[in-house]
Amino acid sequence: MTGCNIQQEAEAIRYALIKALEQGWTAITFETTSKELLNQLQGNANKNNWVATELEDIQVLSILFRMCSFCLVGIENTNLSYIISAQALSRNQDVEWI
Repeated sequence: MTGCNIQQEAEAIRYALIKALEQGWTAITFETTSKELLNQLQGNANKNNWVATELEDIQVLSILFRMCSFCLVGIENTNLSYIISAQALSRNQDVEWI
């Protein structure tokens, strides 16, 4: 995964955390195919300068949940996630989840 892709995924996680907090969620799990991003999120690697701000924001936001976790998944398990992510990120206004 390139630095640009890692930055985009980190931005998406940050945005999802904000939206989940706005909706009153108390627990959330994020799945990623990027071992590099997962290591940075878990503090097991030096932070990439391109995503340092997003990672710091994610850390601050994640402690506001009762449970917030990150895990690694294989690319074959993410097709639906990519479709939903692309659709959500293409919207110009907020959407209420029911």
